[in-house]
Amino acid sequence: MSSPTDLAQPDRPPWVRLAVSTLFLTAGVFLFGPTYLTHFRPPDGLMADFVQEWLSARNFFVGQPIYEPQSASAARHLPQLHPPGATFFLPYNAHPPGSVLVALPFAGLNYWDAHLSWNLVTSLLYVLAIGVAVCQLCRPFRGWHLLPLAAVVVWAEPVRATIIYGQLNFLLAFCLTMGWAFDRRGKEIPAGVCVGLAAGLKLFPAAAFAYFLFSGRWRGLLAGVLTAVVVNGVAAGVFGVEAFQDYVRDVLPSLKAWEGSWPNDSLNGVWVRAVDPPPQQAGSEAFRSPMLAKGGYGFTAAVVMMGVAWAGWRARKEGDPDVGWAAAVIALPLVSPVAWQHYYAVCVVPLAVLAARLGGWRRAVGWVTVAGLSVKDIFYCWVLVSKSHFEKQSRTMPFFMPLDPVEVLLGTGVITYCGLVLFILAVTLPRRAESLTPGRPPGAAGPSPASAGTPVPSPPPGP
Repeated sequence: MSSPTDLAQPDRPPWVRLAVSTLFLTAGVFLFGPTYLTHFRPPDGLMADFVQEWLSARNFFVGQPIYEPQSASAARHLPQLHPPGATFFLPYNAHPPGSVLVALPFAGLNYWDAHLSWNLVTSLLYVLAIGVAVCQLCRPFRGWHLLPLAAVVVWAEPVRATIIYGQLNFLLAFCLTMGWAFDRRGKEIPAGVCVGLAAGLKLFPAAAFAYFLFSGRWRGLLAGVLTAVVVNGVAAGVFGVEAFQDYVRDVLPSLKAWEGSWPNDSLNGVWVRAVDPPPQQAGSEAFRSPMLAKGGYGFTAAVVMMGVAWAGWRARKEGDPDVGWAAAVIALPLVSPVAWQHYYAVCVVPLAVLAARLGGWRRAVGWVTVAGLSVKDIFYCWVLVSKSHFEKQSRTMPFFMPLDPVEVLLGTGVITYCGLVLFILAVTLPRRAESLTPGRPPGAAGPSPASAGTPVPSPPPGP
């Protein structure tokens, strides 16, 4: 990761780094380019996660519940692929009603064209989010900065998986990045609105409100909570209160079954696999302690949130919102009960901040950790899970497989550990010499003044 010193002379590009970036970018395009092109619009006959929103949106327009069993919805809207009576890969749409709202404009298209249109729109927002982060942290920007940035994006499995599955991460990343950009200029209310939009679309971004709480940004916190309430209020007005009742009664309990699956990369996933594994994963005789699993998850999640609290306090005291946002956003997949690797696509802000401000050995640790997050999680199982426990089905792995304790901690926990390392780097981010918050001197405590309107000082260049 680049440090301010590295780019202090922007007219003298680091040719060795550029050569390495070009090599990695070329290799990434060769290895993963066909995947991007193929799955931007999934091949006919192939469904991915976006089918959940699409089926619910279709149900709305034909007067059916948006949370009816997905096997029935698929038999109605995709009978050529899913005949009546066949099982579906998920019992219900796992995402909250707010996510169905944003899928309504795509319901008139067939599934594959809808998936393509969704990817086109959200990918543009993701590029804009990256552009905002670059403009905030990389001044002056040079064309050669695009090479290492493009190399990371092409290689990153969270980005690739978001496109393949048609997930909401790019939209969430845009909301969170815009919130950070507003907050850097002392605009608390727009920042809170952005986080509220993300929390209204999906549940796990709501943990980012902790940053506003611990940094004393009360107006931003109130604006965010009200925005999330409004989004859900609109969803209730469109879909009916029954949709929320169905989501709480049927959908949320069904998600608990996924907490012990090997791709659950949250802290909860590690604890459940270790001390409360599902029967199909460890057999009926395995040691199980639901209380220990819940206690361990609760303790480690509380420690992470204490780190967010510390970073929020630092952001307030030092006039440096970067540290608070970086810690809060990277904490989201860690503290969520269920989190998949592609959730890390939302971490535009923490990765940009760390890239711009880390130096020395911290920079090396950061690059190694980002590389670890960029590798598909199944790779770690191939390497670290014994062949006798490794079951392959049509080039993929089942979500549950027999694991011993070492395999739980190694083969299925690497992504979680990478997230923890990035979180520690964010919480311990070196202090800046100048305040980033308009109107607040370095080291001054207290919320941003409401009338702050002076331009934010330009940070040192980053990659």
